[in-house]
Amino acid sequence: MAAERVTGPWLSREPETVSRELDYLLDCVREEECVRDLRFNGLAAGEESLRLLAAVQCLFVNCSFQSCSFEQSSFVDTVFQSCDFSNCDFSDSFFNRCEFRNCKGLGTKFAGSTVKNLTLAGCAMDFANFDACRLERVCVSDSRLKGAVFSQCRAKDVYWDRVDLTGASFFKTPLRGMDFTTSQIGSLVLSDGCEELRGLTVDLYQAAELSKRLGLMIK
Repeated sequence: MAAERVTGPWLSREPETVSRELDYLLDCVREEECVRDLRFNGLAAGEESLRLLAAVQCLFVNCSFQSCSFEQSSFVDTVFQSCDFSNCDFSDSFFNRCEFRNCKGLGTKFAGSTVKNLTLAGCAMDFANFDACRLERVCVSDSRLKGAVFSQCRAKDVYWDRVDLTGASFFKTPLRGMDFTTSQIGSLVLSDGCEELRGLTVDLYQAAELSKRLGLMIK
């Protein structure tokens, strides 16, 4: 498949075509060059090292990255559409103004990453690891994140809408200002004192479930 430049108002010249998509990405990593204004269709990679990849204004469609390493990578103004990142490692990476739409990321690791202005919609990311991430202006909707780890995160302006967070861990992550009323939050992992719950908005049924963690019985 060929990688072609994304058309958009930021382009000042005609799109170009790049062949051998995976080889091109690997070459950019080796040469420490930024991947810019490219569209990737159907790229497939397994257990490749793409550590320190830098991508700006790129679009990845129907791509599969199985158990690949993206540690310390950077993604800006980039969209991932219908991609599979299962068991990939994005630890200590940077995301700004990015979108994951209808993607799969079972067991994907984002630990220690900075994530700003991110949209995650229609995704299946059970057991994804966001431990110690900085999350700022993040919107998650219509997604499944069962057993995902959001422990020890710094979170600001994070929005959840119709998200399955069953069994997710928010250990030592303050949830103040968040709203879980449209989401599933059974069996959350919290600290012993449940301090994380202060300032969290839940519905009546969720409140009854969470109150048991505090030793309360509601009649």
